[in-house]
Amino acid sequence: MKKNSSRRKKTKRVGPDRRVKVLLAALFVLGVLLAALVGLSHLRRHYQPPVTSSPSGTSDVQSPSSSSSPPPAPVSIPAVSTPYPETAERPELEEMRVEIESALIRNGIQLRHLEIKPQGDLILFRVHSKFPGSEWVETLSRRLKAIAPGIRVQSDPAQKMIGVAWEGNRPFLLRFYPPPPIPVAEPVHSGKKVAIIMDDLGRDRQFARKLAKLPLAVTFSILPYEPYAAWTARLAHGSGREVLVHIPMQPQSYPEVNPGEGALLVDLTAGELVSRLNDQLERVPHAVGGNNHMGSLFAEHAEKMEVVLEELRNRGLFFVDSLTTPKSTGYLTAKRLKMAVAVRDVFLDNVQNVGRIGRQIDHLIALAEKKGLAVGICHPYPETLEALRRSVNRFKARGVEVVAVSRLVEKGADTALPAAARKVNPAESRK
Repeated sequence: MKKNSSRRKKTKRVGPDRRVKVLLAALFVLGVLLAALVGLSHLRRHYQPPVTSSPSGTSDVQSPSSSSSPPPAPVSIPAVSTPYPETAERPELEEMRVEIESALIRNGIQLRHLEIKPQGDLILFRVHSKFPGSEWVETLSRRLKAIAPGIRVQSDPAQKMIGVAWEGNRPFLLRFYPPPPIPVAEPVHSGKKVAIIMDDLGRDRQFARKLAKLPLAVTFSILPYEPYAAWTARLAHGSGREVLVHIPMQPQSYPEVNPGEGALLVDLTAGELVSRLNDQLERVPHAVGGNNHMGSLFAEHAEKMEVVLEELRNRGLFFVDSLTTPKSTGYLTAKRLKMAVAVRDVFLDNVQNVGRIGRQIDHLIALAEKKGLAVGICHPYPETLEALRRSVNRFKARGVEVVAVSRLVEKGADTALPAAARKVNPAESRK
């Protein structure tokens, strides 16, 4: 009797446990069904018809109008709180956007002729420039495929449009419009202006942030092989600052003094020089020109400088001769090639002392008052940043505007080096 009674008690304990398990299983199934319904609802809201695939045997670079019906016109949306929220959650899209911007700038598109507008799920590039050639489109396609292999670039010269298709969508559209007329009424160098170039950037993000917040239009010159080169270039561009590539070149004291990785050396062939220069340019997005880092030996070799400057000119970029040697051939070679060029007038911070740097800034202002414009070069020292901060009101008081260096470049045929540039203080011939 005791054994039977014991079995009955155990049977009573098993019953509630089984009911709990059945209830948990039912809740699990219900949860799965609810998750599936939510997922289907999300897909239904965000699904877009895929881009029509191209017929076999056609080029991978296609026309946006080749699909059965043209894409609907973008619908304007209110301004957003972040520059490009559409790409923030997709790293591949953000890389594509930066690559497209950089490709346009490398093709000679000036920032003031480029307008980027997020419109729904599309980012529209309004480009006021002539439609690019097939070689540029092929290069863009190749570089975008390095980011995501499934990308297709669709070119329609008749409609002046280039579309970028990826994963069944078209996240980017480039529309090209006639370039604006070149203003002729106002002289290029009207008023008193200075450009200040900060060299050697790309290794310190905190310093770059402080420089970007400075209320002066300092031009960022970025060493291409520093760890934060691309990051600094994007910061500068997003802050409305102009970007240069700080091109490492061989100094007189090489190899005791090393200009860094990928430097341009006098014993390299023309092909090697172009290859190294192109690699440097690719590492600094948004660059509109370049200036030399060191280069007191390289800049004295006119035939080597011609190779470098011709490549910059072909890309629509300008050159600023840092004038690290009084025998530099950079300025005159650029003039002979009829490319945009400027030349350094003053090194601001050979002595890292706030007072001494302030006096050099006064010298820069005096040159601008005398000849209308002047170019100063400085470096990422804390003393330099402080001296520049203290000089903000000084520029205003003396009626001198600090501008991006591209506003002071000049074009023209072979001519003599400016008098101010011919005199190089040995203390300023620093590299």
